[in-house]
Amino acid sequence: MNADLTLFVVTNAAVHVGEQNPHISEDGRKQAKLLGQAILIHINGSNVINIISSPATRAVDTALILKEILHANGVQSEPALWDSAENQNRSIRAMVMKIEHYEGDVLILVGHKPFVSAFPTVYGFEACIPEHAQGVMFKNGVCTPI
Repeated sequence: MNADLTLFVVTNAAVHVGEQNPHISEDGRKQAKLLGQAILIHINGSNVINIISSPATRAVDTALILKEILHANGVQSEPALWDSAENQNRSIRAMVMKIEHYEGDVLILVGHKPFVSAFPTVYGFEACIPEHAQGVMFKNGVCTPI
């Protein structure tokens, strides 16, 4: 991973229960705004901020709120962030390849709990898997739950 990169891997915010491909709920909007403010503290002064999101409605909703708060360049859809559990290793490898070639200051991946929980192990951070956190931040070889 680029030594100057700050990488965030986060889950979508709370959703309307019972819907097939749900939007985030009002509580989810509040969660996403708080997450955006928490990220903002860590990236103050960064110039190039991009967001890659699962195409699931709840992840896109979360990503768009983050984009607005962080003044990110855009939100790119990435199906690998929505793969099933049996394809998770392949999805993580695909995202690692994107990260290895990323040249901006900040990259935010918005996915789902299984992906976010498994992702830190790729970089040897088994102890960084968030239980109640909404995601993790990787910066300067350190993994921090956020």
